[in-house]
Amino acid sequence: MTAWRDTQLTKNHESLLEHDEWCWANSGYPIEPWLITTYIASASNKPNNKAFNYYFSSV
Repeated sequence: MTAWRDTQLTKNHESLLEHDEWCWANSGYPIEPWLITTYIASASNKPNNKAFNYYFSSV
């Protein structure tokens, strides 16, 4: 994810996002406190994770 690490969002998320704001991304992105991602396939079969991914896809 070299391109991701070079984005302004990754480098400056503290100045771009308020403390109670975050971004949505798919499971291909790294886990960060300010970046909410879906569960990967191996974990998505658990009922709570499956529901999270379902509602996440509606955003």
